Amino acid sequence: MRTIRLREQGTTSCRLSKTELALLLSARRPDGHRIVSIQVRDAAEGSYDIRAGSVVGTLALPDLQVLIKPKVDLENIFFLLGFRGGLTQWAEHRFPYESEQNFLRILAWAFDAELRRALWHGIAHDYVTREETLVTLRGRIDMGRQIAVNQSRSIPVECRFQEYSVDIPLNQLIKAANQRLRRIPGLEGELGRRINQISSRFSDVSDVEYSPASVPEIAFTRLNRQWEPVAQLASMILRQEALKDETGTVMGAAFTVDMNVLFEKFIEEIVDKEASRVGLNLHPQARVRLTDRIVMRPDLVLEDANRVVAVGDAKYIELDPAEWPHANLYQLLAYCVALGLPRGLLIYASSRSLEHHRIIKADIDLEIVGIDMSGRPEHLVEQARRAAQRLITHAISEKLTKRAGLEQDRVSA
Repeated sequence: MRTIRLREQGTTSCRLSKTELALLLSARRPDGHRIVSIQVRDAAEGSYDIRAGSVVGTLALPDLQVLIKPKVDLENIFFLLGFRGGLTQWAEHRFPYESEQNFLRILAWAFDAELRRALWHGIAHDYVTREETLVTLRGRIDMGRQIAVNQSRSIPVECRFQEYSVDIPLNQLIKAANQRLRRIPGLEGELGRRINQISSRFSDVSDVEYSPASVPEIAFTRLNRQWEPVAQLASMILRQEALKDETGTVMGAAFTVDMNVLFEKFIEEIVDKEASRVGLNLHPQARVRLTDRIVMRPDLVLEDANRVVAVGDAKYIELDPAEWPHANLYQLLAYCVALGLPRGLLIYASSRSLEHHRIIKADIDLEIVGIDMSGRPEHLVEQARRAAQRLITHAISEKLTKRAGLEQDRVSA
């Protein structure tokens, strides 16, 4: 199998067949944008320049795989993927982050490892409601169906009953993810054998096909909490997009992560937790109207008693200063103006010290903080908490200012 290796935000040149070109052009993110951009280098030779953006991972095709290596260590990516669900136990010693750089194989490795760990106590069971037509009574009679279907006959009986079964949504989700992995090119060798082997444990579970949009949310309690990590991994696998040719035939899959979204969600989670401790409410992606026709969506808006007291934005990638100098600061300034706030915070996924910018003649302060994404997972959390505390400091300052203004108005009245 031929492998094309890219680095996040990097470009490489290679030859592509017409089928490979069509499939790579069809690989898109949920927002509709292409995962990689392609420009013709030499049409006669079939040579192209392939550029990766902020989406990293693996595009798996029958005879070709594209590996988009992130700037961030895979260990940290899996930490961030698990952090939003509180699943931060994917420790370094359990997954081969250093020896394996293929996101698809890492995802499959993690899924297999978590599944085998959860199966140590046996496959999950739960009570499910069944409705069946039987010749003897089981459970209770569904009188509505009995009258509608059988009228005056006493048998068969329309029964409704509870059954303790393995054929439950959790196992259906896991089985579907396992089957999806078995169909993906590139999982040969020992890992492929392990994925195939464990499928026999789910032979009594119904086959369910999920589209990326129909993957169900599974509720967990203390009785089935050990299944949460594997269920989250199964959801990640099933939410990946299939790669199809021009006839609609599935040819492969894209196992990718949008680093922009991942970073934003991580910051959002940290800010939400820190803000709730001091009685503030976070409204991520809140609609902010700049003009009658221009609506903006800041990543982080903090409110106190339904009054906006702080605004911030999280940026994984800094725009090229040669093309868009200070564009992110302009955007943050627009947020402050629209919300009537005297300060705002910009959080970058980069190693940088605190910066302060005073907007001349506007009495607005813009701050920039960085989070070094190359650090250990615990360091990422600590840096994100410091950034969240900075935003909360903005909010508290604004609360005190507004309170003083109200007091002054009361005295004046």
